[in-house]
Amino acid sequence: MLFHLAMILPTLPPKMLPALSHLANSLHTIGDYYVAGDNDAALNVAREEPLMLPLGAVIGGLALAWRGGSLPKPPPTLLAGTNLDGKPLRLAYRASRDGWGAERFHDRVDFCGSALVVAASGGAVAGGYNPSGWASTDDYSSSTSAFVFAIERSGVWHRMGTTGGAAIYDNARSGPTFGSDALVVGAGMAPVMGGFAGPDTESMQQQGSLRSASSFLGSSYNRGPPPYEVSLFGGRRTQVRLREVEVWVADTPRSKAPYREKGGREPRRTLAGRASSSDWKRIFSEAGKQK
Repeated sequence: MLFHLAMILPTLPPKMLPALSHLANSLHTIGDYYVAGDNDAALNVAREEPLMLPLGAVIGGLALAWRGGSLPKPPPTLLAGTNLDGKPLRLAYRASRDGWGAERFHDRVDFCGSALVVAASGGAVAGGYNPSGWASTDDYSSSTSAFVFAIERSGVWHRMGTTGGAAIYDNARSGPTFGSDALVVGAGMAPVMGGFAGPDTESMQQQGSLRSASSFLGSSYNRGPPPYEVSLFGGRRTQVRLREVEVWVADTPRSKAPYREKGGREPRRTLAGRASSSDWKRIFSEAGKQK
């Protein structure tokens, strides 16, 4: 099909090219929404032009099978100067494998030490580095070395540091949270701040889902270069649906959880650069950039 299109395009009148470009961009957007799991948004885009509805559904369905798979390992240059710099890494948590609930995230990541979060939505990849790691303290912690980041389709990455004050919110009912709003993945319904607490049965009923995320830069973390002045996901995409979340930690033994009783169940185990890994280029070429 693509071969035939390539043969036909040079013969089309120039006046048709803007319309075809608009159609391609719209189909691209539909496919990205399908991948992110937001079927309603995909259909809304398709309904703007009725002829695109059946074709958009086909494209979206193909995209689900075509763009799946895990994310590549974080580029080593992204971790330069951190506690994870030069250390062998292991994948402590993958949402599609371990579950999308905040409880599953903390069960896999708490007390693993410094961690790098990578989140993907359609063609956008963003995340953050937590030098202290998670422990379900239900409290904020300050850090001068924490950062959030975004990775472009070309593999170029951008790190945005904190503006001072609270850098990490470690809530047992939420997923990874950087600052108050820079990157919030899986916000809990009833967060509790101040004081030490571990996850309990009642609080877990209000746990967040890591399928949803939000990003607002400029308050707790610095703004990035265009198109990351407002959100890590580019442009004004402040609320997104995620297709994958991964957390990478140093490949070392975990410390014991302080709120686990003895004999109880142990937990399961604005810089810029370029990612040299060809895997990143593959991910972006497959996913495309969500509009």
